[in-house]
Amino acid sequence: MLHAPLWIVALSLIMCGSFGSQGRPGCFVDGGEEALQVVDDTGAGAGRTHRVENQCTATDPHCSDLVEGAAYAAGEVAGDSSAHPQAPSAADPLLQLDRARSLLDQANAALNRGLPVDSRRLAQHAAHVLQQADESNALSGLLTWTLSSWEWFRVLSLKARVASTGGNATEAIVALRTAVQILESSPPRSTSPVDGRPMEMEIIATLMDLSGEQMVAQLYSDSLATLRHVELYQPAGADSRKHFAKVVSFQRGKTLRCANQLEASEIEYHKGLALAKDLDEVGKSETAAELVKRMNELVEVLNWRHSTAEAKQIAADAAAIAGWPDPMQRPVHRFQAGLRSAPWLELDAFPTVATLAELLIDHSQMLRDECDSLVNGRAFRRQTECLHDPTRGSWGYIAVVGDADPALCTTATTPAACRWVAAAQKLVGAAEIVRVGYSKVNPSAWIRPHTGVDNTQLKLHLGLRVPDEAACATFTIGGDVRGWQQDRVIFFDDTYEHSVWNNCTTARTVLQVVIRHPDFHSD
Repeated sequence: MLHAPLWIVALSLIMCGSFGSQGRPGCFVDGGEEALQVVDDTGAGAGRTHRVENQCTATDPHCSDLVEGAAYAAGEVAGDSSAHPQAPSAADPLLQLDRARSLLDQANAALNRGLPVDSRRLAQHAAHVLQQADESNALSGLLTWTLSSWEWFRVLSLKARVASTGGNATEAIVALRTAVQILESSPPRSTSPVDGRPMEMEIIATLMDLSGEQMVAQLYSDSLATLRHVELYQPAGADSRKHFAKVVSFQRGKTLRCANQLEASEIEYHKGLALAKDLDEVGKSETAAELVKRMNELVEVLNWRHSTAEAKQIAADAAAIAGWPDPMQRPVHRFQAGLRSAPWLELDAFPTVATLAELLIDHSQMLRDECDSLVNGRAFRRQTECLHDPTRGSWGYIAVVGDADPALCTTATTPAACRWVAAAQKLVGAAEIVRVGYSKVNPSAWIRPHTGVDNTQLKLHLGLRVPDEAACATFTIGGDVRGWQQDRVIFFDDTYEHSVWNNCTTARTVLQVVIRHPDFHSD
């Protein structure tokens, strides 16, 4: 049996109204936007609301599929198979396709609105619908549609986007490579038939996505080669060419940074910043957020090269643009003013967090035993954030609860940690726990100076295995050097510049818990 491969997911979207085929059955038409909410109880002590963006009209018969999709998602989280809606009879596979298209259109809309969890769940329900159909007939129905090369390009681009959201860089790379080949070999066209964007810009954007995915997959030579391919497309107009060169320089700087070619990376970042200044982008609100991210990456490269004076100056410049009160604190994705902040935080000042810390300590033996078994089973995933020195020891992580879906816990691999998460959510509320995972820093590893990205979150570390050699494993944040203690909790704001050394002969392991800042209220 097939399992709804991603090209079917993307192809189904092609056949809906998002590609101009307004009269096809099962496709959503433009209409009012409404939010459907399904609240489920995961058994962890708090309900979670699944918010799904809907673009269908109230009279569209396929709106009911969206409700079913949300109900399916809720049942899946709660472990209740009875909540999974039954697909219609397989006697009409085209009806199944129509229902799947409706769900997939909503999955794409949710992805566009920054709701990857809901998008994935709706797509899963669409797969469930397809799997109930007579799939040979359903596929025959798909093949009755004749797609232009442009539509195939859109199929592959969407497939790459879904794969990337799911963390599958390899699949995204294959799709993007093919997408570029199709578009480059197509008859010349001045603009995109969908959004009017110049076709060369469409190719450039796809190539830039490909370079980024190659960088994530640690295919650095491929990523740099793709950037050389990008440079074959030179837009008209002096400012457009400068903007183009700036974007390429920053992307090349990021790739070289991850490849540990730090001197070359620094040169590219400086090129990008010089072009941004020529374009008068410094200080403009529409370009400031992206610019300070690139400046922060350059600060990291300079620190890694021990060019600390220049790093401090550029950090100060970035802070002035972004409005950060301290150049050592650089939350490049989100900064919320007015939150209590310091590199090291005192538990006594945050009673709810102190309660969580006590719960961690109470479960420390159980968590240590589980972490030890994961270490022995070599279950830790090597981190690929380009933060640790690749010439030294490595850094590994196992997710327990992650950003992709804070309501789901990896009970199959980390049952003990999931029991702690359930107890913590019951104690403080599910929304307060953002991420949980085991972290292992191997001997001789250096996690180089960097900053967290969001000051509405804070971190706790419970020491599980801390080498007893004198001060051989250290944590520096905001210029203050400390260490870990076994069965003790440290509490800090990781948006301040921080780094980790393990000069011990054994690994250091902790349970890391990311929580919402107690002073932050999302409304």
